[in-house]
Amino acid sequence: MHNTQAPQDTDYPYAVFYLISGIPHWTFDNTMENVIIQFTIYDDNSSVENVSDLYGYLTDLYDWTILDIDNYHSIYMQRETSSLMKSSDIWQQTVDYRIEIEEEA
Repeated sequence: MHNTQAPQDTDYPYAVFYLISGIPHWTFDNTMENVIIQFTIYDDNSSVENVSDLYGYLTDLYDWTILDIDNYHSIYMQRETSSLMKSSDIWQQTVDYRIEIEEEA
């Protein structure tokens, strides 16, 4: 898994993640962050099987997980959207997650 972009000669399959947005908000005296992160899995196999397997592993790992982030409490990690497409013989499975975290007091 690579942050934003994989190196040019990366072998398939691989995944990248992007920070789509991060919005701070305050509830009384608590500082919270609401973040959307996107994972994209790429594979050049003619079958969708590899992408489907990796998608299953990713969702098993991240659906409703409790994140361990320094100085924050994890509230939730919720899958929001998912899409599968094939472009130029490359399968792409995209998954967006909404993350809510609260700064430790």
